Amino acid sequence: MHDAMLNRRSDADRQEGARSAAPDAARGDGKMRMSRPRRRHEGILVGLNLLFRAGVSVALVAATTTCLLALAPLLSFSRVTIAYIVPVLLSAIWCGIVPAVLAAFASTIALAFFFYPPHYSVYIADPEHVIDLVVFLSVALSLMYFSFTELASPGVC
Repeated sequence: MHDAMLNRRSDADRQEGARSAAPDAARGDGKMRMSRPRRRHEGILVGLNLLFRAGVSVALVAATTTCLLALAPLLSFSRVTIAYIVPVLLSAIWCGIVPAVLAAFASTIALAFFFYPPHYSVYIADPEHVIDLVVFLSVALSLMYFSFTELASPGVC
């Protein structure tokens, strides 16, 4: 009888999916029970299909490319690479890790196709631009990884 009383769960724990942040008095160890943190590969749009989330990521890259192409005649900027960090980070936060990797590679292809000579070709003539794209891809993937570790760590406000 005594063991049955120690193993009883509270009313809140009996409800499916309910998790409490209070110490578990039935166990007597004083440990806190916390709700399951979001997995690292999940984004805010976790309930949606992976194909839809990948489409959102590619749409973010396409919107960034459209804005940069529209602003190119007005502004004289030589390096547009840093602007593509925004869709990669938004994809990482909203859509998850797989769509964010897709956004990083789509951004690299968009940069090579639209902004590096020869234009409208994936071929890159200048080795400096190749190094620029490799550095961009490594920075984008690193920022994506660090954004996931910050989002997944407990205690993030």
